[in-house]
Amino acid sequence: MLIFNCFVDNGLMSENYADMIGEISMFMLVATGVSIIIYFVMVGKKYEYLSNDTDFTLEHGAVGVIKKRQEENRLASIKFYIVSVALFITSVVPHFIATAICEGILNVYADSFATSIMLFMIATGIYLITRTVTIKRLCNIRKLERIL
Repeated sequence: MLIFNCFVDNGLMSENYADMIGEISMFMLVATGVSIIIYFVMVGKKYEYLSNDTDFTLEHGAVGVIKKRQEENRLASIKFYIVSVALFITSVVPHFIATAICEGILNVYADSFATSIMLFMIATGIYLITRTVTIKRLCNIRKLERIL
């Protein structure tokens, strides 16, 4: 932000563009940081089962099939969580761009278009999280052991 303020003070950039670039870069940094945290938390959950003791066991073949499905879906679910949270965080960026670029009557249309993009980003994030949670619940060994 300080660099952009220097550009504004020297007349190299307008204040709107400097604000837009600063806000977009801030949201991108937040999204990157949250994505890194989610990745390492999800990778660490792989070994969470070691601390839980269970009294029930499934047949060896059933456990193998379920664990195989879990491993196949594990990396995809981590990616989907990261992408969905990044979409939630950066969904406001189209409004910043529309506000900085368009002025006057054109701003109304740009704002409507930016709202459409924002809602699409949020809907995509919700779909990815819902899909991931559904698949994760289907491959939950502990629930299957309780049912049996």
